[in-house]
Amino acid sequence: MKKIFVILFITIVSIVISSCEGKIGVAEEYKIVFWYDATTANQFAYDEATTLTFYINGKPVATTPVSRDVFWKDAPSCSDKNAIAATVYLHSSEKYITCKVVDDRDFEYWAEGRIPNGSCTAIKIGPLTKFKIPRKD
Repeated sequence: MKKIFVILFITIVSIVISSCEGKIGVAEEYKIVFWYDATTANQFAYDEATTLTFYINGKPVATTPVSRDVFWKDAPSCSDKNAIAATVYLHSSEKYITCKVVDDRDFEYWAEGRIPNGSCTAIKIGPLTKFKIPRKD
């Protein structure tokens, strides 16, 4: 019985250690800023979205109300207090991130995978290609 317990213990420790592999060490910090232009802001409003939630690697990182008046002509900086921004920490084995934007009814408007470049990555949302309300144009 003692021998079985020792084998079981060694197996569990091995599994735990192997699941941590690649996670040991210091994670790098990346700032991500999401933005969209006037056309995309109008598309969100037309589709009757009231709030948008931005996800990185499956976790919500920001929520913002939808307004035709809130958009950017150019990518904002990561230090812009009005930007839709998030900070992610990635280990060397996790250089790829997945992002998505959903509305208050969990409708997914946009999704993309990418590798953050440098300490600040601006990600433009749009133009949209998926809508809840059928488009006439």
